[in-house]
Order: sequence, then structure tokens, then C-alpha cells
Amino acid sequence: MPSKQKKPASEASAGKRLEAQAAPPPAAALSFLKETKGSPGWRAQDMAKSLNVSVAVARQVIPFLQAQGYIEASGGGDWLTTASGDAVSGSRPPRFNVEAVEAALSALAGRIKAADQDASARFCVEKAVAFGDFLSGRARVQAADVGVQSSPRGPASGEAGTAVEKAAEREFLRGLKDRSPMLDIRPYEDWMGSRSHRKLL
Repeated sequence: MPSKQKKPASEASAGKRLEAQAAPPPAAALSFLKETKGSPGWRAQDMAKSLNVSVAVARQVIPFLQAQGYIEASGGGDWLTTASGDAVSGSRPPRFNVEAVEAALSALAGRIKAADQDASARFCVEKAVAFGDFLSGRARVQAADVGVQSSPRGPASGEAGTAVEKAAEREFLRGLKDRSPMLDIRPYEDWMGSRSHRKLL
């Protein structure tokens, strides 16, 4: 009886990586649902591409979203995001043209660079990534989501993590936003750098 042929080591290790790949956190899954606003439907492959996970992992996430009432099946393997999914993900009707959003992101990158060069600024930016439906190639899109990781400039003040420090950081992020309706800026979380994104820094 012929012996069972072994898979090459590279294939075996790749399979183990896929098996060990963790499901994305709820916030990441909701960021994908936000991107589907205005889309006639989507598939597990679309989620996998957006969140940078395997299709198998995406198929594990979908039942949880369905159980919450955030998505519903539309047949043939397609899914629709429900009104509840729109609400919880914070999606809005796509009303900006992609060129305007790209220009807003370029301007933001300039403000980040200027802030980092300003010795009087209370914070400096360590990471900045943008994500959202502007990466999909659609003509009309929502505001770009931007995750910014900042740190206090200079020696520790003893206020790190306090309400005062967090309020100061929020004010710093508002300054970076510069009242642009095409940017939604928030503190950086690790999942933002794991899903599909564009680095601004």
C-alpha cells in the first residue's frame, strides 16, 4: 500500500497559519459593514479582502453578525447589511466623491507632519492609517476613517491615561481633523493596522 504523500513544509506551515488566524475583533467587523453602505450585496470574499483575513475566518464571523441582526442572507452566498448593521457601524450615505476624500487625506498628512515638527505641540503622531470605502474604487464614498496613535511630547507628566490627558488628546485629534467632514479621526487600535488601510505616516 503506497504511503501517504506528505505536503511540502511550506504548504503545511501556511495551513497552520490559516488555522491559527484569529477572528477580527467586533470593531473591525463593523468597519467592514460600514463600507458596504450603498452596495447591492457582498460575499465572504469581500469581507476577507477588506479585513485581510482568510475566507474561512470571514465565514466564521458572518453567523455572529447575522445572529445580531446586522446582516441577512440574500441568496446565492450574498449578504445584505441591515438597517441595524448600518446604525451600529455608523455608516452614512456615500455623498463625497473619492477625489475630494483623497485630497482631504493628503491635507491631513500635511497637518500631521507639521504637528510633528512643531516643538510646542503637546503630542506627536506615531502612527496614522486611513481606511474605509474610499479604498473600494467607488465614485461616491463616505468620510474616511483614520486611526491616529499619538504620544505626549517630552518627559512624562504623570497625567498619562488620566481624564485630563485623554481630553488633551481628543483636542489634538480635533485639531488634526480641522473640521473636515470627509475625515473621521479616532485613537488608533491594533486592528486598524491589520485590516486593509493606507498609511499616512
